[in-house]
Amino acid sequence: MHKNPITYYFRSGAFEGILAFILLLLIPTDPENHWFLGYSKARLLLSVVLILLVLIFLLLSNLNLKRPEFAKKLSQKLDLLLEIYGFSLPVFLLLFGFFIIGTYIKTVRYLPVEEIKIRLLPFILYLSRRFIQLVLVIAVIIRTRKKRGIQWRFSRRNLTTILSTITGILITAHLLSFIIRELTRESILRNSEIWRLYRYFNVASELNLPAFYSSFILGLAGYILCIIALKKFRQSANFSFQWFCLSIIFFYLAIDELLALHEGLGGMAIRFLGEENLIFQDWAYAGIVLVVLFILLFWSFFNHLPSGHKLRFFTSAALYIGGALGVEIIGSIYVMRNGIQDIPYFLFTTVEETLEMVGVIYFINTLMIYLEEIRRKNIESKTTKKVDHE
Repeated sequence: MHKNPITYYFRSGAFEGILAFILLLLIPTDPENHWFLGYSKARLLLSVVLILLVLIFLLLSNLNLKRPEFAKKLSQKLDLLLEIYGFSLPVFLLLFGFFIIGTYIKTVRYLPVEEIKIRLLPFILYLSRRFIQLVLVIAVIIRTRKKRGIQWRFSRRNLTTILSTITGILITAHLLSFIIRELTRESILRNSEIWRLYRYFNVASELNLPAFYSSFILGLAGYILCIIALKKFRQSANFSFQWFCLSIIFFYLAIDELLALHEGLGGMAIRFLGEENLIFQDWAYAGIVLVVLFILLFWSFFNHLPSGHKLRFFTSAALYIGGALGVEIIGSIYVMRNGIQDIPYFLFTTVEETLEMVGVIYFINTLMIYLEEIRRKNIESKTTKKVDHE
């Protein structure tokens, strides 16, 4: 028998699922909204989901208790997750749980009592408790693992994985909030609190969670570039100034991500070409000029990089510029020809911002690899000097 906090989590999940199922069926039925055995389709669907969750938790509990190989594999997977995420894992789970609870609370305030909100309540309570208990179980496991020497350590892989996870959560919230808005467009929820969720998580908006996060990772890239530049200056290495200029550029991009300063560049394109001659977004013309100028100024810097780093730098630049400028141009051409349509515009902005975030995270990973190589070379150099001195 392999009893541990995860076994408790599986067993309690099955038990609470049964209670939620019973509570769901005990809610009075609506004579005008019944499909089978007096229950509506929505309630039957929720019941099926609860039954499936109960069966899954019972199966996992049985496997964890009676199959040593399963318990061992599960323990190894948990060790790996905790080694990568550490205490950020329960934080992510808790935030995700709050997102579910918050969405439900904001939604039900605008629905009559007779509507689906009462039938959703057992299901939402069940999911909420599952997330909260999972947070507690993971926290307990982290403490027990620490005694075995398994704990989170800062590393390039861990940092990249955590940033990628946050990006995935924000993009998922962006997609879900848009879907909720579209599904409730013709309902009583229109223009209510639920619609504000899209504003909070819309990756194309300023001064919201995705904008602050994008600004943070751009600033983080600028900070790492600054560290590399300082190391290069101390070594009197070539292209030290270019490294410093790159850090300034990324710090500016971090500010621009929050305040959208680049929108002001569009005035120059209008003055030179005339608004009637523009075939895509006005500021994108200035963006093309800046990208070309950047390539010319940093071409020799790019060529001095080792071949492996060249590919990584090029890939991250292609992802970021492809999103920030490429998808922007394609989307603006579509909008100027067909007008602003919610779904196409949403798809273009989602792809654009996702590519930007992925490009910056990949660039941070590239910079961390480069920084690790610098440190390794410095250690090898000091070791060689010490041996020669002896």
